[in-house]
Amino acid sequence: MATYRYFTLEDDDPLYSVKKQFRVISDSYQRILEKSQSMTKTLDGDLDVNLGSIYEAYDYTVRVRHTEPDTNYGTLADLEYFYSLNSPTASPSCKLKFVDHHGNQKTVIMTRQLQPKIVGVVLEGVTASYMVPVSLQVLPGA
Repeated sequence: MATYRYFTLEDDDPLYSVKKQFRVISDSYQRILEKSQSMTKTLDGDLDVNLGSIYEAYDYTVRVRHTEPDTNYGTLADLEYFYSLNSPTASPSCKLKFVDHHGNQKTVIMTRQLQPKIVGVVLEGVTASYMVPVSLQVLPGA
């Protein structure tokens, strides 16, 4: 299985789709499985446990430039564009095609906060870089 140092995001706009790769800081990758569950203690001391679906999410830190000379790779503005997609029924929608670093494809939405941190002292241009935590929630059955 091939391993890449980037993941790909693509919107679902039928006329002008935006597709960009994002460089991953390798030690930042986390695959998260979250189980829907509730557990309460009953009056007689037993546990009442209810289990539901298991959801998958990914957390990455990516390094993006303010201005990217390689058009395959996304900039800070591209990342903000994907994050700004906020409606599941609009076109493009908030549902993004995600291809992970192994080439596996899933449908995701961007969650949590987008907090770019500048790396260095240059704020604009090719030499301006940002580290950005990215959280992606996999949509089950999509």
